[in-house]
Amino acid sequence: RQGVPQKPYTFLDEKARGRFGVIRECKENATGKHFMAKIIPYEHESKQSILQEYEILKSLHHERIMALHEAYITPRYLVLISENCLGKEILYSLIDRFRYSEDDVVNYIIQILQGQEIGR
Repeated sequence: RQGVPQKPYTFLDEKARGRFGVIRECKENATGKHFMAKIIPYEHESKQSILQEYEILKSLHHERIMALHEAYITPRYLVLISENCLGKEILYSLIDRFRYSEDDVVNYIIQILQGQEIGR
């Protein structure tokens, strides 16, 4: 959508900050549902490359992949509104354990390969 995402959403706490953008919790005003918003600033020259993430997310539909709810583009920002995934990032979850059995590793590899298949 074109336009300002502040009208249908109330932006809440910042959850993370990365190299390419900021993640903030947001609430859909019409329903009260909570989502996550990834706010990505861009320059006009980089608009097409920044839209690639949007194109990828809108094409993915799987129970194990975060679903894109909607997206907004403004003259300076791409705002991706996604389902609110609770819990830690996968890397931090993997670090928490000291040892893994072969079965654990096989299970993780299968999940990664399934995720790659979905993305094709």
